[in-house]
Amino acid sequence: MRVTGLGKFIILLLIAGAAFGGWRVFQNMNKSGGANSGGTSLFGKNNGGNNTGNNGSNSSGSNGNSNNSNGNNSNGSGNSGNTSSTRSDGGTFTGGTTAGGNEILLVTSNTKKGWLLDQISKFNAQNNGQYKIVTKFIETREAMHAILEGKVKPAIWSPSSTIWTQRLGQAWQQKNGNALLNLNDGDSYRVFFRSPLLFMTTKRKLPALKPVLRSWETLRASNGRTSQGRLKWAHADPLSANSGMMTLGLMLADYTSQTGADASIAASSAKFRTYVQGISRGLVFDLPAQGGSSALTKAFLQDPNRYDFITTYESNAIEAALNDPNIAVIYPNPTAVSENVGAILNGDWLSDTQREGARAFLQFLGSEQSLREGLGYYFRPAQSGGNLSLSPVLNKLRAQGFQQSFSSAELPPYDALNAAAFAWRNSIGKKATQ
Repeated sequence: MRVTGLGKFIILLLIAGAAFGGWRVFQNMNKSGGANSGGTSLFGKNNGGNNTGNNGSNSSGSNGNSNNSNGNNSNGSGNSGNTSSTRSDGGTFTGGTTAGGNEILLVTSNTKKGWLLDQISKFNAQNNGQYKIVTKFIETREAMHAILEGKVKPAIWSPSSTIWTQRLGQAWQQKNGNALLNLNDGDSYRVFFRSPLLFMTTKRKLPALKPVLRSWETLRASNGRTSQGRLKWAHADPLSANSGMMTLGLMLADYTSQTGADASIAASSAKFRTYVQGISRGLVFDLPAQGGSSALTKAFLQDPNRYDFITTYESNAIEAALNDPNIAVIYPNPTAVSENVGAILNGDWLSDTQREGARAFLQFLGSEQSLREGLGYYFRPAQSGGNLSLSPVLNKLRAQGFQQSFSSAELPPYDALNAAAFAWRNSIGKKATQ
């Protein structure tokens, strides 16, 4: 049959359409792979039967600790996690800069969202309208600057490290000439839980990673490779996320330990930048890493081939490991410890009722029942001993690398961490996104 000119034109259109469609599919596949600042990871695309991709559904999108579905607390602690019916009582604050009336504004990051929302619901119900805690979730560094600039005026701030409360107190005093925090008052300032930083990976990747992750120096010496190929790994943004700041702080502590340099001077030095660049070979600074600790953990659990390992909190990793026996961890030696802090601000925007309610809430959080329920989110109690212990869960997960004891380092002071974070963003972070 002879094809007319019109027929030829239609055939050409069909071929072009098919080609364009194929190109769009290819583009979408590349986007969904996400990791990829070029090349394949050390362990390739084959997950070798370690099907952990569905575990992201247990991480609530806002944090790896939030057990919003029933039955996630499989550590035998007796906490069902079924509080969704009352969580609206501690809903997100959508007002102006501060709360009014009997509302008490609490600002925190997503890391301990699950436990806090549980306790807020119970506290609000118990007080029957006398006090009402409302929440606003802001990453730690952003929250500190928002408070300093008066963009948000909470009654309680709950960051993920005492480093941030100490810095806020110093900066506020310098700017306003009065004290915003009393770090020595147990009624207005308390540390409830701790969670060490660790490397999270999968059991299949563990044998190749153990020699590389013995120390920051062995990671640097690996040049981002092992005998099996190229590494891909990630940590959260140190300029916005506490876990990212802790990761970079460990690098700085290791560097000053080796060189004897002063941390505040070394943080902005070319030599330290070169040192971190060596460690950061294979680093992926994609959208989840830029989004913070919770977003990065969720991305790893949704696709363990996206990264070969990430840094995250032990509490996140425990929940993931209980849901999937293929998750494995390595503790940095030494590591750093995140602290769940509750701090009442001495702001002139607070009424007497709000101050009283804030103190009552911190006392409520410090009760044995509240702390026991915090174990259901896999935090370590700040005060060891007694009946409050995470040991049963850690022992259960020993085969996946979890351990009761670990070596921890004191991180450099805030000014050094801040300088190192800015230098990292301008030199390493920008390159890692290209």
